Amino acid sequence: MRKIGSQCRDSLDYSGYTLHKRINDSEVILMAYDKVLQLWVANDDYAGYVIEVDGIGYEFICSVNAEDINRLEELSYELADTNNISVKENN
Repeated sequence: MRKIGSQCRDSLDYSGYTLHKRINDSEVILMAYDKVLQLWVANDDYAGYVIEVDGIGYEFICSVNAEDINRLEELSYELADTNNISVKENN
């Protein structure tokens, strides 16, 4: 774990989490060692614990289940359609 000011930062490998799914460019689902799925949101400047995924720091938001993940994906696509933005398909 690296300490940067008030931030504690782990790499994904060192954290013990695995990348389960990318919802969009700023939201990922990580799987904890106990198989619990969690939503993490990109916030490189968060003053707490972050997990680094592809060079970006992510902060924990909440635990989620499969239904939550499906709804997050739907919302992501709805927002992209509303803003005329293309969303990358990530698995």
